[in-house]
Amino acid sequence: MSFNSTEGEIEKKYDIKSKEGNWLKLEEGENKVRLVSDCSDFGSHFDTQLKKSFICTGKETCAYCQKGEKSRVRFYAWVIDRRDGVIKLAEFGYSIFKEIEKLAKSTDYGFDVTPSYDIDINRKGKGLDTEYSILADRKDSPLSEEEEKKIQDSCKPLDDMIQKMKDKLVGGTEDVKVEDVLKSEPVKEVDEKIVLAPNK
Repeated sequence: MSFNSTEGEIEKKYDIKSKEGNWLKLEEGENKVRLVSDCSDFGSHFDTQLKKSFICTGKETCAYCQKGEKSRVRFYAWVIDRRDGVIKLAEFGYSIFKEIEKLAKSTDYGFDVTPSYDIDINRKGKGLDTEYSILADRKDSPLSEEEEKKIQDSCKPLDDMIQKMKDKLVGGTEDVKVEDVLKSEPVKEVDEKIVLAPNK
């Protein structure tokens, strides 16, 4: 699909409710979600002058790395937001990743790729004083047929999305948005990368 697609086509195809409907926004307090994909990691730089983050394209091509700035690790994963039932792209940092990894490795809640239960991401504080904690639901809850179909139809390969964002930056596009990357078809099928550790 080209970037000149009919307005509204992507929103309809991927069941995006609004401009920000495809992003998970973590509110203060509990945020119940269902993790429905593995996660993919990427480096990110925060530009203090522009007041926004840019994906790191690697030491060879990244202007921030070449200035000696260290990238911070970020992760993307697809989730179902239990507030509205919509599949959204979640971006989170290392602390949330480590909490989910603990669940994946635990005896009681362990899983290989995705859990069979919902999780609560509890957000406390604001800005640099923000803390996150993760709590697993006590019971497994199978996904509905409708949810399974939405996952199959909506969840694009995360590694492809991240690579396209990097390619745009290297190609000279200054303002890269995930919404733009979501509009294009995957270049190739990729093997799913399991970042979350399996049970031992």
